[in-house]
Order: sequence, then C-alpha cells, then structure tokens
Amino acid sequence: MKLSPQKRTLLILFTLFLAPLLLAMLMRSSWWAFQPGQLKNRGQLVQPPVFLSLDLRDTVLRTEGDQTPEGKWLLLYVIGDQCIKQCTQDVTAFRQIHKALGRKQNHLALAILSPESLDTELQTRLLSIYSELNFIVDLSGSSLKTLADIKTENASLNNSPVNYRTYILDPMHNVILAFGTNTNPQDIHQDLRRLLKWFAQER
Repeated sequence: MKLSPQKRTLLILFTLFLAPLLLAMLMRSSWWAFQPGQLKNRGQLVQPPVFLSLDLRDTVLRTEGDQTPEGKWLLLYVIGDQCIKQCTQDVTAFRQIHKALGRKQNHLALAILSPESLDTELQTRLLSIYSELNFIVDLSGSSLKTLADIKTENASLNNSPVNYRTYILDPMHNVILAFGTNTNPQDIHQDLRRLLKWFAQER
C-alpha cells in the first residue's frame, strides 16, 4: 500500500521522536524485567549474592559526617597482616572513586576490613589519605571466611586462581561484585555508578 506524503511524514516523526520515548518508558516500567546483572559489569558478579555478616559493633566509625556503613552501599577493602605500598595506593584510588560519584557518594560508604584492629599509626596514615574511611574488625573471622569461600567458588568456576581484595555490597550487606588486586579503579567506578543509578530508579 502506497502511503501519502502526509502519512509518510507522520510515520517519520513517530520513528524519530515517539518510539524512543515509548521505549524509555517501557524500560522504566515493571513490564521490563530489568536487572543490573543484564548489563556488562567490570567486576566478577557474585551469583547468587552472598550475605556478609558484618558486626558493625566492632566498627571504628568516623566521628563526624554521614559516611558510616549503616543502610548504604559499601565499598569494602580487605587488609591482611600488613598494609604496604599497594594498600595505600588502593585507598588513594578509592578516594577518587568516591569523589567522582558526585551527589551519589552519600549513598556509599567505604570500609576497611581486617582480622584485628589496625595499629594506630597505620589507621592514622590511611585516614590522612581519606578521612571518610570506616574500619571494621572481623574478630570472629566469619566475614573473612565467607569472602574466602567466594574466592574458592569463583576459582573453581573459572578454572584459575583468583585474588579478590575489593568488594561491593548492597545496603543489606550482600556481596554483589568482587574485584581482583589489579583491577583498574575506573572499572570499580563504572560498576558503582551503574548500581547506584539503578538503585535510585527502583526506590
């Protein structure tokens, strides 16, 4: 069927303007089963998410500001027996990641997880890099064991060893993504920005 010039014009206008608008509305609606996992993530997706039993009673919280872990997304960094050059470089990168989130940074807290309390000198040094840090002490070792189990399972799935040190947790303390020691900080930032944007849309 041959379309009249007027109908062709209306069809072109619909294609250029109305169709993208309808698609955007559809993606925002419940009819579109959108999940962040459908997008390409930079870190290793933990499937299913694993609950991390963080005892915030053992958390050394900042005394000012609102960047404490309760009810927020958490960028968690695991420190072993000592914090050497790589550790301080990573904390410096986390500061840049957090600042780059702009207004969304209020929905994210940063925390250091360690098997025992860090010595005062090290804690002071890390806080001098970024004062927004929280320090969580895993005295029971249960959280570190859970993270070790995630490493073991993913190493088995990938048929290669993995060495995760950085994790993204949702506000319920479920581990969503894990990142290796050589991860580009920009990749962590991209995943965080995507998750926080999705979270804001779903609220």
